[in-house]
Amino acid sequence: MENKSSNGVFKFFLYINNKEKNFKQYQFIKKCLISVIRIPFGMAGILSIRPFASKKYANDLSVKAILELSNKSFFKELEFLIIGDGELFEETLKPLRAFQNVTIHKKFLRQEEIAKLHKEYGIFLNPTRMDSQGVSRDEAGSSGLVPVTNRVAAIPEFVDEDCGILVEAEDYVGLANAIEFLYKNPKEFLKPKDRE
Repeated sequence: MENKSSNGVFKFFLYINNKEKNFKQYQFIKKCLISVIRIPFGMAGILSIRPFASKKYANDLSVKAILELSNKSFFKELEFLIIGDGELFEETLKPLRAFQNVTIHKKFLRQEEIAKLHKEYGIFLNPTRMDSQGVSRDEAGSSGLVPVTNRVAAIPEFVDEDCGILVEAEDYVGLANAIEFLYKNPKEFLKPKDRE
């Protein structure tokens, strides 16, 4: 649901856990688009949809970031959904299988399934070692998720501090810190950014 204010800025209604009684109104401006973050009520939802066919997709960095977060007192309040497939799937995700708040599905998704998931999560964990663009990350961002990724290759051409969080190459601690920051400061990505 959206409406336009007198100053031309779109205002969005944020429905927490899809419960209308818990809605709050925020305005949120991205550099190139207007969108909204959806954070499940009482939980920070982190989504990762990636191929596991090559180490360039850096899924091992996602695993290390989640393991880093598992040492934090709030870890059980986070909810992770990891979806993908490929020859590295089982081996890469093995360290996460014991966590009750990490759901893992080995499959590929249709576009409409991805769009549905975008409505249920607030953060898109998308590390990379080499991407020319990163279409799935950009689709997640345009759906309102906050992309958390690495500052490598052409990624800074598509993601900056106005529409995501970039950490240095191979920095799984930085990925974990970005998720912690968003968990502790959800309104940071709901505030208008300063414009030049």
